[in-house]
Amino acid sequence: MSPISLKQDDIVEGGGLIDDIDVRFVKCRFEMFDYGGNAKVEVPSLGIEMQPVDGGDIIKQNWSIGKKSDWRVDAGGKGITPVSDRIKGISDKSNLGILLNSIFDAGFPQDRIDDDISVLEDMVCHVLRVAPPARPGLKSEKKNKDFETTILTVSEILYYPWEEKKSGAAAAADKAKGGGKAKSKSKSKAKDKGNNKGADSDVDVEAEAIACITTVLEEAKDNRISVRRLAPAMFKIIKDHPARNEIASHATSDEFLESQTFFDYDDGFLALPE
Repeated sequence: MSPISLKQDDIVEGGGLIDDIDVRFVKCRFEMFDYGGNAKVEVPSLGIEMQPVDGGDIIKQNWSIGKKSDWRVDAGGKGITPVSDRIKGISDKSNLGILLNSIFDAGFPQDRIDDDISVLEDMVCHVLRVAPPARPGLKSEKKNKDFETTILTVSEILYYPWEEKKSGAAAAADKAKGGGKAKSKSKSKAKDKGNNKGADSDVDVEAEAIACITTVLEEAKDNRISVRRLAPAMFKIIKDHPARNEIASHATSDEFLESQTFFDYDDGFLALPE
């Protein structure tokens, strides 16, 4: 297969075709969007260029935020600013709000993002379409009222942007094996200390990892979970822990998984001993 063209003219517009696949976020920018000519007026949106892990064409998908009169896209497209006093934040009923909530629910740490959407670039995740919530009183700006019937969301994060990643077929093969155990900067910092303490605290990372994994397995179906799902599940439990990144990185490292005796580890899966 030849290398994919990254030219703007070769990017495929998203038209509800992406669903239930693994993708890498290539570029994330706010922009005005007219739903491929199906909207009466342009609306502020987040546009994400994404590439399927299997090496398919780059596809662009947009998530609307609200009315054009309420938002201004910042220079460079990495941020967006409300221009109406009544806007206090991104609505959880907007398409963008639904996308962002799905990303956080999948385990993305909130302290890794502020007002720059480009921090999501290089994230590898599984995307899935869901039905939009009821929006009483919302007036659609689209000419074709049936144009958008579902919203693309993130159901699982396979690699975080700051992790070392494999691309293309290698990433697909790693996922199939239950992989996704990349080395993060947090892990490196902790190992440089020569112990199992957190990089910026006195936390016993290994003890915290074992305790968190135990909780995850106790709540998991059949007390079993794939390693690639482990970090997102752990983040939901330790999201407020100051050493959460070090704990999750340690828990998914090859060294820890292959040496610990508290759980059964086989073929990319962890389970409580019977």
